[in-house]
Amino acid sequence: MLALIDTGAAITMTSQDMTPLLGVFHLQPSPIPCAIGMSGVASVGAYNIILGNDFLRLLPKWHIDYIKKIFCCGDVTLGIMTSALEHAKNDTTPITVRAAQTTILKPSTETFVECVTQRHGRTPLMLFNQDPRIIGRHLMVAPAVISSGPCHVLVTNPTKKTEIIY
Repeated sequence: MLALIDTGAAITMTSQDMTPLLGVFHLQPSPIPCAIGMSGVASVGAYNIILGNDFLRLLPKWHIDYIKKIFCCGDVTLGIMTSALEHAKNDTTPITVRAAQTTILKPSTETFVECVTQRHGRTPLMLFNQDPRIIGRHLMVAPAVISSGPCHVLVTNPTKKTEIIY
């Protein structure tokens, strides 16, 4: 069984024939007639299940070690499959990601912020650390795989006041 751990998804998705294995015996019909492929995935079928935050929050303490390519949940460790070449060397040098323009973040919203990186080209980068200034303002940046150069980053403002990114 292949599962996609999607920390950016609010809900878990699977096919109807997988639900009894997960202890789900009643499904509500979806009001959504179709799905749109994102991040280069044009069709469903590569995974048996997509684990969203509704499922992940029910698990024991878990974390993802991106360097070792493992998913740890409680006492269980699972390897993470990647499409990257195994001989490719990971560069762990931090790369600055900056807002490309002044952006207003309204209270209690998520906003895609237009950004730029200090590297150019189309190198894929993994975004998983936040600047202390962002954390100090109680803003959250979603972990993501982005391309170097111009990109968009999802920023959440859970506070009750407007914030400005520049």
